[in-house]
Formats: sequence, structure tokens, C-alpha cells
Amino acid sequence: MIKIYDNYMNEDEMTSLYSYGVTASYDIGWDDTSTIEHRQYPCLYHKLPEVELQPLQQYFDTTPELRGWTTNRAVINLVTPSSINFRHNHGKDSRVLCYYMNPTWQEEFYGETIFYGSKGEDDKVVSYKPNRAVIFSGELPHSIRPASFVAPSYRFTLSIFFHKLH
Repeated sequence: MIKIYDNYMNEDEMTSLYSYGVTASYDIGWDDTSTIEHRQYPCLYHKLPEVELQPLQQYFDTTPELRGWTTNRAVINLVTPSSINFRHNHGKDSRVLCYYMNPTWQEEFYGETIFYGSKGEDDKVVSYKPNRAVIFSGELPHSIRPASFVAPSYRFTLSIFFHKLH
């Protein structure tokens, strides 16, 4: 399941979230995979405290694919044009909301999310567009196409991980 929502947030929330992301402190070491050889390419991330998600709850409540699911954790991923990203998934019985935070982005900047089908077939590419949310099943293998060198220095995404309410 992959569902795309354009113009997901109102302009004030979008601007506020981007401002938060630009000024946040980032940690090194978010591993996309458990493969030892990939550890030399750590990601940059900022873990959002639960209180920072409160203003966004209205969006989760009105998104059909998230009904019956609750937040598990949330991070802002910071990717540069030289970042290396690996194919990974987030496990069964999870959902992910990936929100593209940059307020401006052009097609030639790349930075798409790639979802991999079985045996190299039915791959799906989702373009990075400002104020777009992509909701998908956490078991789907995916990765990020690196931003081009003409892109802004940083590509920000908010990734919110959900688990099923019991």
C-alpha cells in the first residue's frame, strides 16, 4: 500500500515544521539496515519529542490509512547530495508517513523515494514535492535517490512510524 497526498498540511504548519527542521540539532547514526558494511554511511537525523507531534495529530486523525494506528516514533531525516541510502524496510505490521518538508524543490534536484517491487518488477518512484505526504506499509522495501548536486544543500523529510492499535 502506497498512498500519496499533495498539499497535506496548511501553509502555517508546513512553514513551522520546516523552520523547526532547519534549526533542529541532528545526530549521526540512524542505520537504515543492519548490514555491517553499511555502517560507514550513517544518516543524519533528529528524533522528535512526542510533544512536537501534537500539532500534527489532526492530520493523522483525518487520514484514512492511519485510522486504527498510533505513532511509535518520529524523526526528521537530513540528506545531502553526497548521502548514500540503502534499500530497507521498517518491518511487518507498521505504517510510515514520509512528509517532504522543503518548501521549494525542482524536478532536476532528484531526491525521489523508490519503492522496490518483487524481483525488480513493479518498482514505483515517488517524486519529492513540497508539502507531499507518502503513506506506505512499513514492510515495503524502499530507499532514497540522492539529491543532485544542483539541489539545495539539505533534503528534509519527516518520517513518522505507526503501529497498529490492539
